[in-house]
Amino acid sequence: MRTYIPNRMAFVAMMAVLATFAVDSPARAGSTTTLFEIQIDSTTAGLATGPGGLLDMQLNPSTVPSSANVTATVFNLSTDLTLGAPMTTGDASGQLQPGTSDKVTLDNGKSYNDLNQTANLPAGSYLDVFVAITVTDPTATGSSGTAFFLNLYDSKLSDASATATLTIQADGSVTQSMTAGITITSVPEPSTLAMLGLGLSVIAMVGRRRRVA
Repeated sequence: MRTYIPNRMAFVAMMAVLATFAVDSPARAGSTTTLFEIQIDSTTAGLATGPGGLLDMQLNPSTVPSSANVTATVFNLSTDLTLGAPMTTGDASGQLQPGTSDKVTLDNGKSYNDLNQTANLPAGSYLDVFVAITVTDPTATGSSGTAFFLNLYDSKLSDASATATLTIQADGSVTQSMTAGITITSVPEPSTLAMLGLGLSVIAMVGRRRRVA
């Protein structure tokens, strides 16, 4: 799996800024946000090179009607895919283009919520994106079993795909599954990064004092 440092460094810097607000802006009671990084290697995933592929994102509820208590925000895209204009169904909006601040937002308020963009796959292509899953009320109708899907299809569409799945449980936690060629990584919350930064600062201060002594 390829690693693209500039994009990752920009994201870490953004998370550090968010961490400065985490202490003063606590989440609403019952609300949780879990952040994931999804990476796809088209070669390992067995996707064919060429035009006619599709990048598809869905957030579908476990029961209908749903109380629209889950949101998936997809952002910080890094890829060498050529993506077309978005087509949406249900509670879905936005688009993704590499090298921009674009984002896609999907809610689980309708039976089928989908956003897709055509994708041409060059040889050895990759995709790296972040997904924030926010659950405003884990006890609300339609929370347990609501699932976010990110699918990358090649030109065969019907049978060749790489799929990452994030499923929301009754307690608001998120489980993950993926096909070959995909890596899903859980990213620390801003408050966790803030505590890490504080710990590193303390270690640095102790080290300076020892050198002075």
